[in-house]
Amino acid sequence: MNIFSSPWQINNSEDLPLFGNVHIPAQDQPRGVVIMTHGFLGYKDYGMFPFLAQSFADAGFITHRYNLAHSGMTNQFETFERPDLFENDTWNHQVADIESVIAAVNDGTLEGKGLPIILWGHSRGGVSTLLAAGRRFRKNQESGQPNAVITVSAPDSTCRMSEEVRVQVRDKGFIEVTSNRTGQTLRINRRWLDELEADPEGHDVLGCAHQIRCPVLAIHGEEDPTVDPTSAPRIADAVKGGNGRASSMLIANANHVFNTPNPMPVDSAPSAELRALKTACLEFARKVVDAG
Repeated sequence: MNIFSSPWQINNSEDLPLFGNVHIPAQDQPRGVVIMTHGFLGYKDYGMFPFLAQSFADAGFITHRYNLAHSGMTNQFETFERPDLFENDTWNHQVADIESVIAAVNDGTLEGKGLPIILWGHSRGGVSTLLAAGRRFRKNQESGQPNAVITVSAPDSTCRMSEEVRVQVRDKGFIEVTSNRTGQTLRINRRWLDELEADPEGHDVLGCAHQIRCPVLAIHGEEDPTVDPTSAPRIADAVKGGNGRASSMLIANANHVFNTPNPMPVDSAPSAELRALKTACLEFARKVVDAG
């Protein structure tokens, strides 16, 4: 597959840069706009993201993939160029970035003004997407409500740490993680933990999913070693429990990234699992916009 995208840069509500790429459909009348949010230690060019973004565009959807401001990533893909930002990441920062991209689409700064909006998030990006959508519907915001949400490999909780580990984070003030991709040891300070403990309702993934009033598709790989695959049906059940419309799908033999290498060579064929993910996403997106 040939990847055709154009780079963009906007600032978020903290005046920090968001680096993104837009994929524009060849047809004159796009069907909708997809906003793709990456997960922990991820970035907009990771593995399957360019392939899926181009697949959405080929199906008629303007698609924006971008780096969260506190991801530590810029357009220098080889390294986390801003570990200082990575250290200070929180769920609210990520939700605010999603809001910034939605606002930029709504006001015409980014392509897609007036089109149905589909929020797509992988792994932790799926959690941030559910938090953003749920909070929007809870507040009954009049503009920019998503028309659909797709989560891929998303957990159903904002924190899976034991109380023992939480105590260590509070006492030490930070934890460290190592990127297998770059070899960097990155620090995460306790601000993210303080934030979710100060506002448990706003960080309740299933509680926020319960508020969503647009169609939701939760997809997971059956062989995901990173996040429990049963998170997908729990997310869907939470949406349906709030009288929303949701479904879940488990893809056989698929791991956390749907058996896709990083980087994914441009001339390589997608795995069977990635093809299945692509088909599910596109069929769902088409059904949403066709239903109006």
